Amino acid sequence: PKSLSPKALVLTLLTGYKAFHRFQLRMRGITEDDVAYRRVVTGQSWEEFCDMLKAAGTAIIGHSSPKDPLNQAEGYRYLARLTRVALENFLECADPLSPQLVALANGNRQCRVCIGSDNPDNLYLNAVIDSR
Repeated sequence: PKSLSPKALVLTLLTGYKAFHRFQLRMRGITEDDVAYRRVVTGQSWEEFCDMLKAAGTAIIGHSSPKDPLNQAEGYRYLARLTRVALENFLECADPLSPQLVALANGNRQCRVCIGSDNPDNLYLNAVIDSR
């Protein structure tokens, strides 16, 4: 038998875990939608989002980060812009039954968001689609 590449192994393990998790939920008579609903109405989703955003912000004041106020302010501005783009694209425009192309990185925004080494001559578009 041929051995799996590390990537294929991780994907296989994650697929197996997801199937096992769904099986456990089914055995308890609940669905993934039930779990998501509870996470929203209890505030757990919001708390986790805020905790992750706070954790991301620690990189700005981390050991290897510049310590001057200008660079730290720019770091927080960049984090805020990435958060805005993520919310716009993956919350506001994330209907897989009615996908729409949305400018992920640049678009017509007054404040452009660069995600690494963006090419200024390209327009980067994103859409959430149903894989079925």
